[in-house]
Amino acid sequence: MTHLHPGCVGRRRQAYMVAGPGSGGAFARLMFNTYLCIFMNPGSVMKKIIYLLLALVTISVASCTTETYADELDEEKSQIKDFLKRNNLRTVGVFPADSVFDEHTFYVSSSGLYFQMTKKGTSTDTVAAYDEVNIRYKKYALKENPDTISTWTTLEQAYPTSFQYLVSSSNACAAWHEAVGYMRYSGSQARLIVPAEIGFPSDQDPLTPYVYEIKIQIKKNS
Repeated sequence: MTHLHPGCVGRRRQAYMVAGPGSGGAFARLMFNTYLCIFMNPGSVMKKIIYLLLALVTISVASCTTETYADELDEEKSQIKDFLKRNNLRTVGVFPADSVFDEHTFYVSSSGLYFQMTKKGTSTDTVAAYDEVNIRYKKYALKENPDTISTWTTLEQAYPTSFQYLVSSSNACAAWHEAVGYMRYSGSQARLIVPAEIGFPSDQDPLTPYVYEIKIQIKKNS
């Protein structure tokens, strides 16, 4: 029975993982290593042909079904663009004076966050680092007629989720911290479009942007 040398298998796997599918150079190197592994090992000609055909099929399937990170970024941008167009929304690069937004305008920050203030809070205390932020939110995808994940309120707790402002926590993503900095006061409400890069880890494989409707309550750190 003909076996591939362990070193050959390792070289094939390494070539594929380093360059990744979608790269012509990667497939060329992978094919070259496959050739060395098969034809430099003893065995009948028929067995060598069978191994080579199996390698070709594996590479072809991988190249057709695997989406690259760049592909996912393009798809994410397309989803956001379609959502804005479908809902007649526009974006601006300068934060509106006095945090006054019209219902069709989102501010786009340098991080990629799309932010829209829907209601300004009335509290006089502004949020500061380490303050506790209690938050209600609705989360939904950008597709038409999306499912909604809602923790807006519960019978037991008016604000079901909390985190410390500017303190890393699994309860809040980077986009939430940034948004709270714009909202500043208890009772403020906002709508966000959050690209995966500044969202939760679960949003990043594959890259999936989400819309959030959030309302915050600030508890000062004493």
